[in-house]
Amino acid sequence: MDLSWATLRAPLLWLWNRIRGRPTVHAERSVAAGGDQTMRGAVVTAERGAAASEHGAVALSGGLAISSTGPTLVVGTLNIYVDGLPQAAREVRDHFEEGQRLQEAHEHGKAIAEFEAALATADTDARRGALHLHIGISHSLSGRLPQAEGSYMEALRLFMAAADEEGQAQTLGNLGIVFDARGDLDRAEEHYKQALEIHRRIDNPFGQAQDLGNLGLVFDARGDLDKAEEHFKQSLKIHRRIDNPLGQANQLGNLGNVYLQRGDLERAEEQHKQALKIDRRIDNPLGQAQDLGNLGVVYRRRGDLDKAEEHYKQALEIHRRIDNPLGQASQLGNLSLLAVRRGHSDEARRLLTEALALYERMGAGGEGPDNVRAALRRLEEAGEEKKPRRPARKRKDQEPPAG
Repeated sequence: MDLSWATLRAPLLWLWNRIRGRPTVHAERSVAAGGDQTMRGAVVTAERGAAASEHGAVALSGGLAISSTGPTLVVGTLNIYVDGLPQAAREVRDHFEEGQRLQEAHEHGKAIAEFEAALATADTDARRGALHLHIGISHSLSGRLPQAEGSYMEALRLFMAAADEEGQAQTLGNLGIVFDARGDLDRAEEHYKQALEIHRRIDNPFGQAQDLGNLGLVFDARGDLDKAEEHFKQSLKIHRRIDNPLGQANQLGNLGNVYLQRGDLERAEEQHKQALKIDRRIDNPLGQAQDLGNLGVVYRRRGDLDKAEEHYKQALEIHRRIDNPLGQASQLGNLSLLAVRRGHSDEARRLLTEALALYERMGAGGEGPDNVRAALRRLEEAGEEKKPRRPARKRKDQEPPAG
């Protein structure tokens, strides 16, 4: 088997940049607070699955309540909900606020311990639900999807008991992100639609924008680019109307990935640069990493491998700094594509092995890890074919008689 780009292209056309994950702190952004409360807070986003075309990987971005192969796609934006916690008794509020601080510092194990301490004295189902939601967010941002699902399910149970529709909607959106990250698009779509229905009923435009963006990511993952574009544009329109810069950056990135998949590199580059400008202005490292990765895909499709590598490495450095395993796996995959193009099979194998270890650690499923395994198999098969073969020894009864 010839170790060429042609033989490895199919399994390597991926970018796992679909989760703008990790809580980030910005000067401007709103978070659902419950009742008629309002507050400023961290907006969490994450990344997810993979989308590829015969021309190469592209990446999309999107929104999570918390919550990348081909274009960089964001799985969703993780929803943060603090129902009544800023006004709770001091023993609850102090643990909650310290948990938030640790969560924003990406110290998720310590954050979970603080939220659990707050649970011990929380006095209402709605507040207990909000604490379980935050625990789920920290699990999600640490790549522990089964634990995140369990925490979100408990939060949903408590919010339903409290008849708290906003809490239900935010939790449904986060559950959708978990299913999305696992590649279960049907369940993800179901949960995003339920969240959107509630947000429309209670007239929450911020929640509607998040849900529309997350649904767009589902349609993108299915290859329905027209429907994806429609949802991303609806989401962007709302984020502009309510002056939410993070949401604008997410949807600009998602639209850039749609154009990238269509081969419109100029429009793709324009959208990703706009997203990067916003993410730098609001100091959003996760968003910057995704934007840089997506721009790297644009430059790789143009054949500028050096510029692509530069952007992938910048993105990887940020993902490592903020401890985002999905983002790291995505950029390791992108760098492996360049290694294959340059004929560096050992380097490609090393990068893919590291990416697979990250996926497996998170329990992530779907096209991303499957394509990594397929690419590694191709590399191994190609290596076996290249090994020199010793000539077969003649059997004794086949040797000509002496003399």
